[in-house]
Amino acid sequence: MPSEHGQPDGIDVETLRAFARERVETSSVRKVAAAVGCNASTLHKFVTTESVPYPRLRRLLDAWYRAETGEEEGETKGSAQAAALATLTTHLSPGLRPAARRVLLSALASFHASTGTRPPSWLSGEPKPGRTGGELEGG
Repeated sequence: MPSEHGQPDGIDVETLRAFARERVETSSVRKVAAAVGCNASTLHKFVTTESVPYPRLRRLLDAWYRAETGEEEGETKGSAQAAALATLTTHLSPGLRPAARRVLLSALASFHASTGTRPPSWLSGEPKPGRTGGELEGG
């Protein structure tokens, strides 16, 4: 559903831009554009300028980001954290990423437990149906 400014609701544009830029730096514009489903020059313009993407590109980027991070529709409170986990696991094959995210989240939860510190709400959130814990595990 579009926002009041005519843009689709979803992941913040700057989060999308930073995530796409990081992926381009570790891969290539062509490979990332193919994964997004857009032209390489369109993606290049998006990651190198402060341009506002057209609604179609915004939808493509949003869907790509969610697929890469394991974030589900409507699950935006953990966007930065999901992007961080995706960055930490980007070198792994897609089939291994969910398990790696679970290990990382478990290690972080264990750290908080062992130090007696309160974990952030995004880490201690209730598991979603069909998931084994943590809203950011991406599995």
